[in-house]
Amino acid sequence: MFNKRRDFLADARAGIKEAHASRDMLLSHTVKAIFEVNRAANLLYETLTEWYGLYFPELRVSEPATFAKLVQLINREDLKASDLSPLVGDQKARELEGKARTSMGAALKTADLAELTKLARKLEELYVYRASLEEYQAALANEIAPNLSLLAGPELAANLIARAGSLRKLAFMPASTIQVLGAEKALFKHLKKHTKPPKHGLIFQHVSISMAPIKQRGRIARALSTKLAICSKADAFTRNPIGAKLKEEFDARLKAIQNAPVRPPSFCPKQKGAPFPAGKVPSSSPSAPTTTSRPAGPSGSYGKPGPSGTPGKPGFSGRGERRG
Repeated sequence: MFNKRRDFLADARAGIKEAHASRDMLLSHTVKAIFEVNRAANLLYETLTEWYGLYFPELRVSEPATFAKLVQLINREDLKASDLSPLVGDQKARELEGKARTSMGAALKTADLAELTKLARKLEELYVYRASLEEYQAALANEIAPNLSLLAGPELAANLIARAGSLRKLAFMPASTIQVLGAEKALFKHLKKHTKPPKHGLIFQHVSISMAPIKQRGRIARALSTKLAICSKADAFTRNPIGAKLKEEFDARLKAIQNAPVRPPSFCPKQKGAPFPAGKVPSSSPSAPTTTSRPAGPSGSYGKPGPSGTPGKPGFSGRGERRG
């Protein structure tokens, strides 16, 4: 009995060691690390903008990394446009120089500005670390799934593998599952409340889908997910370099979808003179029946309805009795 227990524990340890040695686990943790770094950087950037707004509220730039660099350079009492022009350009630098002279911000002490500078430096270092993580993620994705990375891009390939759990799990998924991978909430909402089904999940990050018109995204997503399913199987099992061929086939299919003529709607009730299909006649249409009429009797009166709700015969009541 103790020997069997020892054998079971040895097999479990070997399985765990094999799972930890998989390169897919490294890629999944890299994706999670980039997500957490992005979240931390966004929180620190928001804190820095609100804090530095007490000193120079007129400073507005679109790039957070540029904002962190400007915080370290700007001294409102001695601001020169030549110091800022390499970061924001000559026109924006002159504009900031003029706003610094008439700023409505508070005059802070040197110790206060030093703390702001430290926070900006840490934020800039976080952006540099994020860039290095993204480079490592791209290299790892190209190593693990070269075909998938060639077709979808290293970032999207890494996100798909991390979402599926491993490359092997992704390879066992059908194309329809890969198409909506990452849109599980919308999918289960469709199954439960009968809302519109999602057309795409994580693959929306692909430029061919995100830049396409809304009416073409569904067909492009189906075509892309089909090729991605083939690429994942090749990367997981055969390691055959088929990514270039599949990319050419997808590009040809994409061009065919983009050049396809726009199909008119099959039913348009607002168009005058258009015949309505069977079973789709609206109640407001003149051709739609409004009320159910019953045949009049000899005196012009209608009989009472029978027990089943059908109109009775003229001159008779619903109970079958003749009226006088």
